[in-house]
Amino acid sequence: MKNTAQKQTVADVLAARFIESLRNGVAPWSKPWLAAQPCNGKSLRPYSGFNLFILGLFGGDDYFFTARQVKELGGTLPARKSLPVRFCMRKEKVNRDGTKDSYLVSRFYTVWAAKDCEIPADKWTRPSTKGCDFSPIESAERLLNLNTCPVSFGGSRAFYVPSEHRIQLPIKESFKSPAKFYAVAFHEIGHSLKKGCNDFGKDSYAKEELVAELFASLCLNSCGLLGEADLFDNSAAYLANWLTALENDSSLIVSAATEAARRFAKLTGEQEEQGEQEQEQEGGE
Repeated sequence: MKNTAQKQTVADVLAARFIESLRNGVAPWSKPWLAAQPCNGKSLRPYSGFNLFILGLFGGDDYFFTARQVKELGGTLPARKSLPVRFCMRKEKVNRDGTKDSYLVSRFYTVWAAKDCEIPADKWTRPSTKGCDFSPIESAERLLNLNTCPVSFGGSRAFYVPSEHRIQLPIKESFKSPAKFYAVAFHEIGHSLKKGCNDFGKDSYAKEELVAELFASLCLNSCGLLGEADLFDNSAAYLANWLTALENDSSLIVSAATEAARRFAKLTGEQEEQGEQEQEQEGGE
């Protein structure tokens, strides 16, 4: 009974992570950058089976540590963000008649992503993952240079932090192609241009993601890269959110496109006077 309860607890945790991932519009199984197979950060031994699936989906990193390993490295653990992984070992038992049977012993334990642990740099260095020989694309770089939001590189996640007004991206060389890097960078820049950037409530998240994708498509199109970036490859990640939002607001796609155009104009410094004049003329008729 004890093992059953434990497994149920682990299942509940993973189910909650999966639901949260969908609600947040994240499809961690499909990224435009390359990632190593999830490994133990100390031994560098790759995980397999169940652990490979779980850490690949929800880990947000390529390297993971147990609490003991972090302590041995002189680091500190975050209060949360742990994940369950499974340890399996086959044992044998001798029956009364002298025959032997083997059985599998399985237990769960907890690991933390390296990015969430504070480990001294002289104790552990993250192995590098190289995806492409990155060659800057002039037209895209010109557009990137118009961005005023601070950008940091590193790790295996791409996100915008409204409370700190900063963008985090994996290193450029880890992406599968330069076009895919620019697609992700423009998406996060799109978030940073949101009016009232601290308002990222659950009710507006679906629309915000759609606006950011449409904004990125405008940027890529202006650079001649839209066809190379496969921008909407991850659209299934947002499908649940978008469908719900569309059911509640049939004008979502129109308002999202309008907002994306406004942010693009803000980035490039273009005036929307012509659009405003056309609206006034239409209103006069």
